[in-house]
This record gives sequence, structure tokens and C-alpha cells, in this order.
Amino acid sequence: MFVVAAPPSLSNHQFYGEISWEKTAVIPKVVTATVGSATFTSTIKSVPCVTDICKGKYGYDTDNILRVTGSGTITFSVDGKDVGSSVYKDGDITKLDFDLSKKVVVKKVENKTVVKNETVENKTVVENKTVIPTKTTTVTEKPTSVDNSPPTFQQPRETLETCFDGIKNQNEEEIDCGGSCKACAVEESKEEGFNFLLWGGIALLLIIIIVVVIFIMRKGSSEDSIEPQY
Repeated sequence: MFVVAAPPSLSNHQFYGEISWEKTAVIPKVVTATVGSATFTSTIKSVPCVTDICKGKYGYDTDNILRVTGSGTITFSVDGKDVGSSVYKDGDITKLDFDLSKKVVVKKVENKTVVKNETVENKTVVENKTVIPTKTTTVTEKPTSVDNSPPTFQQPRETLETCFDGIKNQNEEEIDCGGSCKACAVEESKEEGFNFLLWGGIALLLIIIIVVVIFIMRKGSSEDSIEPQY
């Protein structure tokens, strides 16, 4: 928390803030604000460093308050090094922090190496870009040879027709029967019926012939047994 001093009779713009620097750098001592030819200073009170970045404060206490009078642009410097600027506003109290540490950020994106030097409070950014040209490789493709020779056809393998291949072929009347194969079941029954009728007819004819012969013989013997009368 900073202390606001009782305003003097003159109008002013009061500033306070923090200063950051690298642990290996020289400890900064004074913040100077310049308006035209007039200068105003504030002593930097440092605190013990606990990281690689050290910090100090200016304008927080009554013994190092930074009050600026005038008008226009105010230029700020730390130990003679410009760190930023602000615009004078009568009666304002403004917090301004200055970072004296140089942060170098190196980013490699595809074939670009980007190096950035940044300072936070004075909004100054210096960017250097180095573009590495990409090597282009030309690939020449060899033409693909085209075979114009006529296609080769394979003759289908001849399948032997049999009476047990499960296919109706050759001269078969049904699958694997009839024709040059064994007779089908229906034909066998027809043939058996025909044979039965044939042999039955022959037997009947023989019986008739025998009956006729017997009849004739009996008739002849009966005629011979009758004696003539005188």
C-alpha cells in the first residue's frame, strides 16, 4: 500500500510502481520523470531477491513520492535509460511498472526462427525474423510401361460326365438314371408290369390250347364208342 501525500498548493500528477531487473544486473537506483526541461526523481527501494528476477519499488512512501507538474508527455527513465512514457493528467495518481530484464523468446515454427526482445511497461517490442529457405526437391517419375500383348486365356478343364456326378447330363432321362445309365425307378416298374402281362398272356394262351385239345380228343372218343344199328 502506498501513501498519498497531502497535495501541495501546485497541481501535480503522482506516479508509483515496481521496477524489475535480472539478478545478475546492476541494482537500479533512481526513477526520473521528465516534462519539457523539468525533471522529477524517486529513489528505488529494493527488496531481497528470491528468484532470478529482482524487484524494487518507487513512489510508495513519503520519502520517495514521485509528483510531476507540467503538461503534455512525461518521459520516464531509470538510471538514465528510457523505459516509457505517459500523458500528464492533473490530479491523477497512476501506477507504472517498469521491467528492465530482457526476455528473449526463441520459437521455431517450421523453417522460421523468431527472436523477440520484450519490455513490458513501455510497450516496446523488437522482433527479428530469420527465414530459412526451404529446400525444394524435384522428383521425376519414370513412365510406367504398358503391356500391349494380347491377354492369355486358359482353356476350361474338361469335366467327365458320369452316372454318379449328381448332374443330369449325357443322354440321361433323370439325374444319373435312364439312357446310358441304369434305368430309372419308374421305368423298371413299367418293364416289370409289361413282362408280367406278356408271360400271363402266354400262359393263358397255353391253357386255352390245352383245353381245346382235350375237348377235341374227348369228342372223338365218344363218337367211336357209338355202334351202328342194322
